Amino acid sequence: MSAKTVARTLNGEKGVGAETRDRVMEAVQQLGYQMNVSARALASAKTLRICIVSNWMTAFFMSQIYRGAARACQERGYHLIIREFDPEQSDAIDTFRRQLQAAPVDGIFVTAPLSSNEGLLAMLDELGLRYVRHSPMGDFERSDVVQADEMHGGALVARHLWEKGHRHFGLIMNVVGHVAAAQRYQGFVQEIERLGGVPEQICNIGYPIGSRTREGENPIGYNEAAQLLSQKHRPTAIFAFNDEVAAGVLARGHAAGFSLPQDLAVAGYGNADFGRLTWPALTTVRQPNSDMAYQAVCWLTEAAPARARVMTFPVELIPRGSTAQA
Repeated sequence: MSAKTVARTLNGEKGVGAETRDRVMEAVQQLGYQMNVSARALASAKTLRICIVSNWMTAFFMSQIYRGAARACQERGYHLIIREFDPEQSDAIDTFRRQLQAAPVDGIFVTAPLSSNEGLLAMLDELGLRYVRHSPMGDFERSDVVQADEMHGGALVARHLWEKGHRHFGLIMNVVGHVAAAQRYQGFVQEIERLGGVPEQICNIGYPIGSRTREGENPIGYNEAAQLLSQKHRPTAIFAFNDEVAAGVLARGHAAGFSLPQDLAVAGYGNADFGRLTWPALTTVRQPNSDMAYQAVCWLTEAAPARARVMTFPVELIPRGSTAQA
C-alpha cells in the first residue's frame, strides 16, 4: 500500500475503499500511531478547526448539533469551536470578526436563525470564509444548505391530532425571522384543510425566540399556553414550535387543573432528550439535527463545490403520551 493512500485515509479524503480504510485503521491501532495535527496543518495550510455559531449555545436542540459536528470532526481530525452570536448586541459582528481573526477556522456552520442574518453573512463573505447554512430563509445559491422537511413535519402533527379527534388547535408558531416556524405552520394548516378542517379552527400565536427565562419566571410556553387556553373556544390540542415551548405548555396545563392529555393534547418539535421525562411524555417530531451537522462538517472539510448544494433531511413523528383521543 502506498504512502499516499495511507495519508488520504488518515486525512479522511474521499476515494478510499472501505476495505483499504479498515486495513489502515487496524494498522494505526496496532502501532499506536498518533497523527501530528500541527504538522498536518502546516503542510496543508489549514487550521483544522471548524466553528459552529448559534444565537443561543445552550438551546436544547444545539446538543444534537454538537454531537453530529463533533463526530464528523473526530473522524476527520478536526477541532470543533463553538461561538455564541447575539444579534441584539450592537458589537456582535465586530466581536465575532475579532475572534475569527485571532483564531482562524477552515469553515463555519451557521445555525438558524442566524443563517438568515445578512450582517453576519456579509462579514463572513468579507473574510472569505466558507460556511454552510442551516435552514435559511432563502438565497440558496449563496452557500451550501442543510435543512429538514419542515412542512412535512407540520403535516405529520396535524394528521396525528386530527386522527385523535381534535378539531380546535392552538399553535405557538408565529416566530418572526425563523423560516422553520413558517414552514411548520404552513404544513399544519394545509394538512388540516386537506382533512376537511378550516383555518378558523387554528389559532397561531408567537413567542420571543431566543428569550431566556430567569429563576422564578414562568418557563417559555407557559404564558403563551395561558393566552390560548383563555379563549372562548379554547383549543383541545396545542402544537408548539419546539419541545422546550411544549414543556412550558404542559406546565401551564397542569397548573390550570387540566387532565393531560384527556383535556389538552400537546405536541412539540425536535425530539429533545428531556421530552421522554415530562409528564406525560411529549409527542414530538424527530428533526435530524445531528445528521445535518455531520453533513455540514463533512462538506466544510472537503473541496468547495462548483455550485452550492441543498440537502433536505426527512423528519419523523414520535407519538408519546401527551397526545390522546379527544
